[in-house]
Amino acid sequence: MKEKRDGQQAAGLTANGGLSMNILVIESSPHKKGSSNLLAENFIQGAEEAGHKVTVFDAARANIHPCLGCDSCGMSGPCCQKDDMAGLREQIMQTDMLVFVTPLYYFGMSAQLKTVIDRFYSFNGALTGKNLKAALIVAAWDNRDWTMKDIKHITEELA
Repeated sequence: MKEKRDGQQAAGLTANGGLSMNILVIESSPHKKGSSNLLAENFIQGAEEAGHKVTVFDAARANIHPCLGCDSCGMSGPCCQKDDMAGLREQIMQTDMLVFVTPLYYFGMSAQLKTVIDRFYSFNGALTGKNLKAALIVAAWDNRDWTMKDIKHITEELA
């Protein structure tokens, strides 16, 4: 592993010599100090310690409106709505990995995260062609075998 004189890793390498990634964490819990965000904090700490650059987007506090289904974007943007999604789109297109963070509400993701994902429609082609790495962090009260079944299926389809 190449090192700078001050002991920091050379640009582009992680602490173990792998390639550094830009990671975008999309938090979506209405509870700022909730369990899913606590899990995200631990993920972020580990990713940063490993040498990755992490940015957090708080979907629960962002000004993002539901998709109108108007198709004015033609799946290649821009969306006709003027809200925080335009900035998030730029962040997504500059990242190597997306991490979706959500509490489990009635066996699915939070409405805030669903709103963000629905708005991916306006840049679906560019997003699909990007081949992003993705991860899902979910906090749930219930630990029965079937608890994560539905959200797991949705996530597999997104990836």
